Amino acid sequence: MSQTAAALAESAPDNLELYCLRDDLAASYVPANAHERMLVTQIARCWLRLQRDYDEEQRYFQANDMLEVIGSDYIRYHAITRRVTESERAWRHAVTSLEQTQRRRIATSTSTGRRRPTTTAPVIPLQHSSPPDSICDPLPGPAPTPPPETTPAPPEKTGRKNDQKK
Repeated sequence: MSQTAAALAESAPDNLELYCLRDDLAASYVPANAHERMLVTQIARCWLRLQRDYDEEQRYFQANDMLEVIGSDYIRYHAITRRVTESERAWRHAVTSLEQTQRRRIATSTSTGRRRPTTTAPVIPLQHSSPPDSICDPLPGPAPTPPPETTPAPPEKTGRKNDQKK
């Protein structure tokens, strides 16, 4: 067996776990196109990476006292915790990217008229005579006059000492 075939055979369980997780996520997110399927696969990969990093961090801290590591080998402690943080960030970014893409697709599909056409009943004009004259005739009496225009009076005092009249 060649080295390539052996490497593929050894990675088959990892890929099986990835594909099973991807299929479960696809059932939850229901990707509508190739781009969304790619993002679902990215979420699955990031999740598996995050779980591996959590496991490595846990094994490291079970084998070493955390306070001792922080005091004596802070660089190693920082590297391990940074790796977990980066994996968490990558997973959150993958989820956010898919959710934004799906929201954008849904908003675009509803705004471009891909919705079901709505049917409205046709407007039928009423077939009757004109309204009675008593409603249309103006009321008897003089025409109403508009209210008189009022102009504001100029202010006499502003409350300042210099503005007061002597």
